[in-house]
Order: sequence, then C-alpha cells, then structure tokens
Amino acid sequence: MQVVEGMFGVGTQGFFAEVNLGEAEARARMLLEEARRRGGRFHPDVALARAMLGEALLVAGRTDEGLALIHRAQRRLAREHGALALRAAELLDVEGTVSEERGELAAAERCFRDAMRLREAVCGQDDPIVAISLDHLARLFSDARFEDDIAESFLERAVAILGRAPADRPELTARVLHNLAVLLLRQGELDAARAVLERAIDVRAATVGIDDPAIAPQVRDLAGAFAARGDLDTASALCRQALAIVDQALGPDSAEAVEYVIDLGRLAARAGREEEAATLYRRAAELRRAWEGPEDIDAAALTDLATDLDSGRFATGRARARSFDA
Repeated sequence: MQVVEGMFGVGTQGFFAEVNLGEAEARARMLLEEARRRGGRFHPDVALARAMLGEALLVAGRTDEGLALIHRAQRRLAREHGALALRAAELLDVEGTVSEERGELAAAERCFRDAMRLREAVCGQDDPIVAISLDHLARLFSDARFEDDIAESFLERAVAILGRAPADRPELTARVLHNLAVLLLRQGELDAARAVLERAIDVRAATVGIDDPAIAPQVRDLAGAFAARGDLDTASALCRQALAIVDQALGPDSAEAVEYVIDLGRLAARAGREEEAATLYRRAAELRRAWEGPEDIDAAALTDLATDLDSGRFATGRARARSFDA
C-alpha cells in the first residue's frame, strides 16, 4: 500500500521542485502525519515521509534535526527491497556527505560503503547505479584523505561499469571521467588525462550539446593538459572556447568567468604576451571586485600583477603570478 501515491513516486527532488523552501517543511510534516494515520508507525511510507522531512530540514540549515530523521528513515528502508532499499542508499549518501563535510571521515566512508552494498544487492555489482557510490568514495579518498591511488581505483571501476552502458547515466559518466582525469593530471599522466577528458567532453556533448556550461570545466582541464605539455597555443584556444561557453550561457560578467580569464592571463604571460596578460588580469580583478567587493584581496593581487607586467617588471610579475597561483 502506497498511502501518499504520487508524492513519493517522483522522489524528493520532484517534491522540492514543486514547492518553495518555506512550504517544504510543512508539506513534509503533513505527509508524515498522513502516512502514520493510514499505514501505521512502521509502514515504509512513514520512513519515506520522514526522509522527506529530514531533507527539508537539511535544506533549511537544521542539520542535526534533519540528519536524525534521515538516519532513522534509512535504517527502516534498508530492510526493504527494490526501490525502497535504493532510497535507503540515497539517504546514506546524504549522511555520508554531511559527515565528510564535518571531517568525520570514518563515518562518511561507512555510509558510502553501506550505500554501495545496498545498490549491489538490489541491482548487481556491475549496474551503473553502483558507480554513484564509487564516485562518492573516490571523492572522499581524494579530496579529504589525499589518497589518490585508492580514489583512482574506485574511479577506474566506475568507468569500467559505466563504459558498458554510457547512455544509461551520461551525466554520471561524464563526471566520473572528469574526476579520473583530474587525478591523472595531478599525477602527471598527461596523455592519459587528455584521453579521458576528451571522452568526458564527448559523453556530455552528446546529451547537452557542446555549448552547455557543464562542459566548460572539462574543456578548461583539457587546456591544462596541453599547457603542461608546453603546447600553449592549443591550451589558449581551449581556454578561449571554455570562456566563450561560460560567457554565452551566464553572461560576460559572471562570477564563473573569473578563473577562465585568469587562466588565459597565465597562458599569455607564459607565451611572453605581457600586454595581453595584463589586460586579462585587470578584467579578472574587475570581475572579482564586482562579485566579492572592492576590498577583495585576490583582486588586489591581480591588479598588482597587471601593473608589474605593464611596467616591464616581468620577473616581479612572474613571482607574483606564482604566489597567486599557490
């Protein structure tokens, strides 16, 4: 018996898309009471409604209250099968992400691994849905624990799984490929990183188009791979492509454009085009001040760098650039 048919069917994302944040908690509490009244305290619908309320509280910033409800809901749903068990895995992802943000890394790993076990039990070890858990674990080991070798093994397994059915989850496939490429770039494996980035771009472009802003970060990292090889012309062309995507989608004065402009400035300076580099750094400084305020420290550093380049103090300018990059 699904006592609030329609609401739970679309999932929490659909629920929050239909109501504003101010209404979310009240609607979730109403659904919880309705589920209790019709199904009894232990019906799975009560756990689904409790999870919805917990997520509403998380969005509202009431983290501890929300987590308590989510934890209780996932423990109940994990005893079910099929879609209900997969919902428990999603809730474990939420718990794990919050634990990771709080620095509770052992708890985060436990949540992500438990979520993976549920997905494997429901769908099999080679189902694309398992790659969601592998991606979470890779992020945890790379960004929080700085253990890139373990993170790479998770991502390689995810890539292998998704490679057998890339059309099933193209967004996840592109993200996993991108994350793997970033690790390869950090390890200096430039040719491998370039190949993986090109695959990521192809997968995403096939679904959203080559001019979608979601592609810009991958094009930017591909430019970084060429720059690391010393191919500054190709790197600059790719950076301009990425910036054009961002400018077209978000406007030429968006906050997202800043890092792309800085990248172009760095490449121009490396190529000896100091006047062009200074102009780009000034544009980046203006964007920083527009979004972060007139006293922004990074904007001041960019302005100083542009001044050094304009005045011919190239060695000083390069020193400032290295300091700013760090």
